[in-house]
Amino acid sequence: MIAGLLATVATVPLVQASVQDDYVQEGTLMASDGEGQSPLAFHDEGDRFGTGLAIQDDRALVGAPYADDADGEDAGAVYMYEHTDRRGWVEAAKIQPAWSHSGSHFGQDLALDGDRLVVGAPGHVGDDRRGAVFVFERQASGDWTQQARVSVATDGSARIGQDVDVDGDTILVGSRDAYSSSSVHVLEQHASGVWLEAAHLDNGADSFGTSFSIDGDTALVGDSSADVDGQTYAGKAFVYERTADGWQRATELVSPDTDGGTFFGSAVALHGDTALVGEAGDGEKAPEAGAAHVFTRETAGWAAQAKLLAEDGNEDEALGTSVALDGDRAVVGAGNPHTRLADRALGPRAGAGYVFADGEDGWEQRSKLRAADGASTSWQAAIDDERVLVGEPGKNNANGFEAGSAYVFAPAKAVACAGLGGGSP
Repeated sequence: MIAGLLATVATVPLVQASVQDDYVQEGTLMASDGEGQSPLAFHDEGDRFGTGLAIQDDRALVGAPYADDADGEDAGAVYMYEHTDRRGWVEAAKIQPAWSHSGSHFGQDLALDGDRLVVGAPGHVGDDRRGAVFVFERQASGDWTQQARVSVATDGSARIGQDVDVDGDTILVGSRDAYSSSSVHVLEQHASGVWLEAAHLDNGADSFGTSFSIDGDTALVGDSSADVDGQTYAGKAFVYERTADGWQRATELVSPDTDGGTFFGSAVALHGDTALVGEAGDGEKAPEAGAAHVFTRETAGWAAQAKLLAEDGNEDEALGTSVALDGDRAVVGAGNPHTRLADRALGPRAGAGYVFADGEDGWEQRSKLRAADGASTSWQAAIDDERVLVGEPGKNNANGFEAGSAYVFAPAKAVACAGLGGGSP
C-alpha cells in the first residue's frame, strides 16, 4: 500500500440509520422540444435527456446527447432550468456549441463551477482529433457564451468527453477507446485564456478513469477493476495532487474490507478533505447489494470514516453505481454495476438513489429518493447543498420513447416552505 493511507480499524461504522428528514420531489424536468425514438426507425435513439447533470443554487443543467438539431442527428444539447418559489422549475435556455455535427453527442457529461460550464462531446471530430470539451461562460445578461473548444491528442481510437469535471481553471476529461482502455487528461487555463493539457493520468488499466473528481489541487480517480492483494476486480481509487512539479500520485484508497469482484471505485466524488467512493459489488448487506465509503484527509493521510449501506438494500442492487458529494451531504445510486462499467451511456433501467448526511452521530441515511412516475433515481446524480438532481435518460415520457427525464429533490420541510414547484412548461 502506498504511504499516506492510514490503517483502517475494524470499527468503521456501517451506516444503516433510519430515515430522519425525508426528501420529496420538487420538480420533473423535460426538454420543451424533446423527442423520443422513432417507432419506424429503431436504430434511431431518443434524446436521452438526463445523461449529463449539474446543479448549483437555483440553476439546473441537463444534457441530452442524442438530441437532433440543424447540425444533424445526435448532435446533442444542454438545457438550463431556473427555480423560483412562485413558478417552480422552468426551462430558461438551450445551450449548444457554435459548431457541431451529427453524432457529436454534446451533453454526454457536464460540470458546473460558478459561471463556468464544461460540456463533453465524445463524438465531436475536428483537427484530426476525436472528442472535445466545450467551455461556456455565463454573462451578466444571463446568456451562456462559448469560450473555448478543447481537444487533445489521443492514442488509437480513444475519444475524450465521455466524462468531465471542473474546478476553477482546471478541467478533468476522460478518454476511452473502443477496447475500454481509459485515462484522464488534466487541462489548465493559462493567463492568455488558452486551455492546455497539463498532465495525462494513466495506469494502463481498462477501468482507470471511468469515474473521477477534482477539488482544488486534488484529484480522485477510480479504477474499479484493479487487483488488490491478489483479489481480482477488488478496485482502487487513486489520489493525485498538484505540486510545483506538476500532478503527482499521492496515495491510493482501497476498501477497508477488500474482497474480489466488489468494484471499489465504481464511482467517486471529492469535496474538500472528504472523498466518497462507490463499491457497487460489496456484499455486506447481501450479495452485490453494494456500498459506498467515506474517507477524510487527515494530517497523516487519508482515513476511512464510514461505510454507507442502504437500509433496505437487497441482492444485486449495487449501491455505489453513482455517487455525488457536497459538504456533509451525499447521494448514492443503486443500479447495475456491470451495465455501468461496460457502457455508462446505457445506464441501469431500475434502481434508487439514497441521501446520506454527516451529523452529530456520524453519517446517516436520510432518505430514499422516489420519483412520482416510478423512474429510476440511481443512474446519475448531482447535489448542491440539500438539493439533489437525478437523471433517467431511458425514461419514456410525453416526448416519446427514451426521450429522458430529470428530477429535482429537496427535503420536505424546504419544499413545504417554498411551495411545491412544477417542471418544464
